[in-house]
Amino acid sequence: MSLDDLPTGAPQRPAPEAETVVRRVDRASSYPDKITRAEELRLQLADEIVRGALPPGAALDETDIARRFNVSRTPVREALRQLAASGLVDTRAHRGAVVARPSIERLTGMFEAMAELEALCAGLAAERMLPIERHRLEAVHEELRC
Repeated sequence: MSLDDLPTGAPQRPAPEAETVVRRVDRASSYPDKITRAEELRLQLADEIVRGALPPGAALDETDIARRFNVSRTPVREALRQLAASGLVDTRAHRGAVVARPSIERLTGMFEAMAELEALCAGLAAERMLPIERHRLEAVHEELRC
């Protein structure tokens, strides 16, 4: 049994009066009619990088990508800019973009940052969970210990 197996009928918390919407950057918008072509390209290219279809050091030519996805170079440039901001792509002036080759130090730092963020999220979730949610989580934990 996992957390996904828990029933979703848990009591709902009252909605805050003005809830801030935080947009995910690792997934497409939850509103498919609102996703931009640049975001589609970013997601597709990021997926190819993570799967290894585009290996570290691979050149990312704007013209080739635009032709491949049948779009203009503008959304390609935006997608590459977003990928560079996330660290998946390195851009060089007058030399284009390439799939990043992260160093051991950078990877270590990324995993350390991710561990800290996950710990923070777990702590916030624990503070905000309802008693019934805590009871169900403890039951799942006990079941998985055996």
